[in-house]
Amino acid sequence: MIDPKEVSAVLVTRGDVEMGAIIDSIRAAGVEDIVVWDNAQRPVDLQCYGRYVAINEARHEIIYHQDDDLIAPVAEILAAYDPVADCNSIVANNRADEEWRLTAMGVVFRRGLAHCFDEYIARYGFDDDFCRICDVVFAYQHEYRRIVLGYTDLPWQTAPNSMYLQPGHMEVRERALQRTLELPVGVAA
Repeated sequence: MIDPKEVSAVLVTRGDVEMGAIIDSIRAAGVEDIVVWDNAQRPVDLQCYGRYVAINEARHEIIYHQDDDLIAPVAEILAAYDPVADCNSIVANNRADEEWRLTAMGVVFRRGLAHCFDEYIARYGFDDDFCRICDVVFAYQHEYRRIVLGYTDLPWQTAPNSMYLQPGHMEVRERALQRTLELPVGVAA
């Protein structure tokens, strides 16, 4: 079990939602270092990729992140992470019936695992599609341990500007998955 005081939470947002309840839930789990990457306040909108860039602002080796449209059971997710057995893994709260390796509902990992995008970017470029679906690239390059703990959607989860509701979203995700799986052996898990 890890000490929550040795975990950094890294959150990304478009800047158009209320983050208070999310931050409160993370603090209630004992996490003190919380970095919020607000794309509306940054020089460039990196979309989801902002959470990985924001790791550079985090103080600790163990990183927690989740989306900005839900409340996750942070304490339980952190308790499920074994720093020895999971040192090369992503431990992710997900739905039992979900086929995708998702990181949206709360994930914990060592910060070094986030240094995994160079080969993908070198082959396929750094563009809006990459910034939107980088979580797919991340999740499919590492060992992934699914835990099913549930979560609570916030009211704006179904807002018309939600990423998953945008035209072509699934096609971009599927293309990113295929590309990630085609990376050289040893790069993709």
